[in-house]
This record gives sequence, C-alpha cells and structure tokens, in this order.
Amino acid sequence: MNAGVPPGRTGTRAVNWSAAVVVLVLALALPALLPAFELSQAGSAVYLALAVLSMNLLTGLNGQLSLGHGAFVGIGAYTVTILVSDHGWSYPTAFVAGALLASAAGVVVALPALRLRGLYVALTTFGIGLVFPTLIQRFSSWTGGTGGKPVTAVYVPPSWLGLDIAQYAYVLSVLVLAVCLLVVHRVKGSRAGRLMQAIRDNDLVAEGFGVVVPRVKVATFALSAALAGLAGGLFALQHRFVSPGDFGLTMSIQLFVGMAIGGSVSVAGAVLGGMFLEYVPEVTERVGVPALYTPVIYGLVLALIVIFAPQGVVGLWHRLFRRRAAEVPAEPRPRTPELAVSTEKGAE
Repeated sequence: MNAGVPPGRTGTRAVNWSAAVVVLVLALALPALLPAFELSQAGSAVYLALAVLSMNLLTGLNGQLSLGHGAFVGIGAYTVTILVSDHGWSYPTAFVAGALLASAAGVVVALPALRLRGLYVALTTFGIGLVFPTLIQRFSSWTGGTGGKPVTAVYVPPSWLGLDIAQYAYVLSVLVLAVCLLVVHRVKGSRAGRLMQAIRDNDLVAEGFGVVVPRVKVATFALSAALAGLAGGLFALQHRFVSPGDFGLTMSIQLFVGMAIGGSVSVAGAVLGGMFLEYVPEVTERVGVPALYTPVIYGLVLALIVIFAPQGVVGLWHRLFRRRAAEVPAEPRPRTPELAVSTEKGAE
C-alpha cells in the first residue's frame, strides 16, 4: 500500500462500486422478474429517488432548506406532457426542456431567497409549493386544470429489446437515475462540492475565504431544481397522466422526509428514501393501518431518525460499520532486524 493512503480506503471504495454495479444490474433485470403492477411500483420508487436526490444536493450538500420541491417536479412533468402531447416533441428533448424550465424556476426562487436565512427561506419555498397547484388550474387550457392531462404520445420501445411500453419506461428511468446519481457523486467530490459544503457549514467563514456565496447558492438551487424536473419527466413517462394534486405540498413534505430517512448527505440514501416513500404506505395498509394515518407514521419515523440516526439510515450503517471495524484487533507488525538489534543493544 502506498504511503499516505488510509488503510482500507481503496478496498472500501472497490466494494462500494461493486455493490453499485450489482444493484444496477438487479434493477435492470426487474422487468423480467416482476408483474406489471409491482414493476410500476418500482418505477415510482425510481423517480421518487431522483426527486429525493435533488433535495440531498440542495439541503444535505449546500444547507438550503426547501419545502416546495414538489413544484419543480410538477414543472418537469407538465412540461414533458404538454410538449410531447400537444407539440409532438420527442421525449429526450422534452426531458431536457423540462429540466431547463425547472432550473430557471429554481433560479427565480433562489435569487430573492438570498436575502433571507433559515426559517424564512423555508417559508418562501413553502409558498411556491402552495401556489403551484393553483397556477396549474389557472392555465387550464394548457394543463387540463383540475381534471388533469393525459400523455397521449407513447414512447414505443425498439422491437429488438423485447420490452413492452411499461417495461421500457422503467428501464429508461433506472438509467436516468443511475446517471444522475453518478453526476451528484462526482459533484460532491469536486471543488464545487467542497464549496457547497463550506457554505453549508458556515457561509460567513466561506465568504471570508473568497467564496462567492450567492453564486454558489443559486447554481446549487438551479441544479437541484433541474434534477427535480427530470424526476417529473420520469413521472409523466411512467404514469402517462398528470394532475395538480400529484405535485402539491404533500409531495414536497414527502421528499423532505425521504431525504431525512436515507441520509441528507448520502447519494445512496436517495435511493433508500425513494423506496421508503413508495413502499411504506403499502406496508402500513397491508397491516391494517388506514391511509389517513400515513403522515403520522412519517412524523414518528422522522422523529426517531432525528433522535437516533441524524445522518439517516446510510449514516447509521456507516457508523456501525466503523464501530465494528474498530473492534477488530489489528495484526501485530513484524519487528524488523534493525529494531531487534537496537533493542538488544539497549538491553545490554
């Protein structure tokens, strides 16, 4: 092992990448293993994971709190639906347009929020999430209003893949999520990611070291909103129907809970957060808990996470793993001949 490299760092990194590849292969194999309904649930967990990832980038990495991120997901979903159904755009170009429009909306929200701090920023984004469904109803000629809007154009998969429309939409969603996870992972380890984390820890100190805090905050908000817009595009691709109720305050609060559950600073935690949001309501319904009490369950789980695992499930796992590694006794290092000779001389 090279000098200066922490022992086990290379091995741990190799294990993490190997596990990520295995998870990706298993996820891509699900269309051949699951029936249609269960595959649609898995697809919903995928776009929810991408939406939670956008929250991880904004809040976990940069320290900006958003309680209206469901609006950016809705912007992406409605943009894809309108462009594909009414204007004949292809899905890839509509996805890009949805991400760009959501990113622009993120900049519009971030600029006035620069003058605010803490709870006031959260209240500003909360207002965006509150207003968005009303805006959708206001422009009903484009959006379909309260009745919703179907995606009339279908993305036909290539015949050589042997997949139906739902399976193809799921595979595309998994690949988009994988690319976004990799991008955020690279950003986290880059100079830009270190600037984001410096602002999160103490923006005044970061500014004292020459960091242009407003520019980094706006750029982070724009990238986070773009990821949320992509998640909305995947929502439209899979469900082929959008309505204002899908992107209200409930979704924004759910995304915040999913971020806290998985771990706000963990890229892999976004996947766990998406799975939690998709499958926990079903599990509670199966055990006889009415859907009305699902928010109560979210609140209880969130309180437990804050108390016992403030870094989320992934952070708790890492902490237990490091504790176990610390309990393993280190192997005794062999004594070199020079050390043995010097010891013998000292004994004399």
